[in-house]
Amino acid sequence: MNLPTRDRSIVRAVARFGQLSTGHVRAVFFSGLSNTPCDRALYRLTKRKVLARIERPLAGGNRGGSGQYIYQLGPLGWKLCRGDSRYAPYRAVNYHMLAIADVFVALKHLEHEGRYQVTGYETEPDTWLTVGGVELRPDLYVELADAAARRVIQWWLEVDMGTERPKQLKEKMSRYYHAYQYADEQTMPIFPLVVFLVPDKERLQDIRWIISREPEDSRHLFTTCLRESYPQALL
Repeated sequence: MNLPTRDRSIVRAVARFGQLSTGHVRAVFFSGLSNTPCDRALYRLTKRKVLARIERPLAGGNRGGSGQYIYQLGPLGWKLCRGDSRYAPYRAVNYHMLAIADVFVALKHLEHEGRYQVTGYETEPDTWLTVGGVELRPDLYVELADAAARRVIQWWLEVDMGTERPKQLKEKMSRYYHAYQYADEQTMPIFPLVVFLVPDKERLQDIRWIISREPEDSRHLFTTCLRESYPQALL
């Protein structure tokens, strides 16, 4: 399929995140421009069935205002990114996917400011890995280059929606700690910081308390941060 370079990049991003809003696409691929080029690109891709619009606007939030449409792969975009597997579109807005995209967009805003560069990222299921016999499933992996400090920052991001019970969170932390104990310098020279991004202060306190009850030598592996304060609060 003959697509302009930017259109192709948009389609691949939608494939990686599953769903993106108009605001996400605008922030990542049309930063500093008027709304018109983004709207034209999304209309063009939708008309060609490369993308498909979920037929309801996003009702507020997600860093882009209300009335935005949510996009997923259309039949031709699916074929482009997924090959000959059966087309299986989403039937509803997935707010967890959109929250993960919000987190990535916040990093791109930081990149536009000039000091940091997003040098790599992975979404599910590419983030999944097995270390020491346990499977880790972070929502997002990101790698940032800090040019001023000449350092690389690596994070595994858990985008928390406030739905997992304490037992589930403790089990998740135990898996990361087990992986940390079995990781070696050859396969994982830097063990990424595990960041729980949370929606409100009550959840922030809950997860901080859970971390405080983990084994003392594992607590440095974890931190938590309000999504509204991310990523500046971590840097």
